[in-house]
Amino acid sequence: MKITKGKVAFFIVLVSLITFLFQNSTYALNPNIAHVTSEEEIEDLLGTTSSEARQDNLLGLAGKYSVFVEEDFIIHDAETGGKLAAGGKVEATTDYKYQVGSGLYNYRVSTHNGEAEIVVGNGPIKNIETQYGATIEGENYNMKKKVVVSEDATSMNWEDYSEEELETFVQANAIDFASEFQYLRQVSNELVGYHTKGEYAPGRYITRANANPYGQLSFSDRYVTVFRR
Repeated sequence: MKITKGKVAFFIVLVSLITFLFQNSTYALNPNIAHVTSEEEIEDLLGTTSSEARQDNLLGLAGKYSVFVEEDFIIHDAETGGKLAAGGKVEATTDYKYQVGSGLYNYRVSTHNGEAEIVVGNGPIKNIETQYGATIEGENYNMKKKVVVSEDATSMNWEDYSEEELETFVQANAIDFASEFQYLRQVSNELVGYHTKGEYAPGRYITRANANPYGQLSFSDRYVTVFRR
């Protein structure tokens, strides 16, 4: 077969196009951190599945998090004692690193079975503490948290983290934020349609004889469902 300059040029263009498409289909993946794709491993990261969470909790996956945000979460003060999940970026504007999940640790050990404390969709993650540190009886203890970033993240600031800090991260499409919030809106619409079945009697005591008169609730139904976070 005779190879002409035109065929060579076409071949070079074809290879360049394939390379471009490949690079742009995987550019969100960071080769320096672990990638999780199996359903079992993702379940371990979250401690449950979306369907199981909806059976166990009215809020579904959101019920497992202190903060559950569909898009960006911008922090100005305080801390989050439980877990945090946001579909966009997580950024603290504080002059110190924002603490997430401090209530999930009992002195030297984690109390939440290795589940991820932070789950982020697009990123970036800025000014967030990714380790838990404590000084107990004069001895320092540092435990790395687990941070999950979506495999589709296009704005993650990997360059801000050292090689050691990157050991904290895992890339996985763990939470479908669009699906979870569609479910939450559906639940909200259902709750709006419920009829009230209680009466409020002002000026009545609730429990103890010396309690403040916040009022008393009397329910007309025998069975009462209490929704709590």
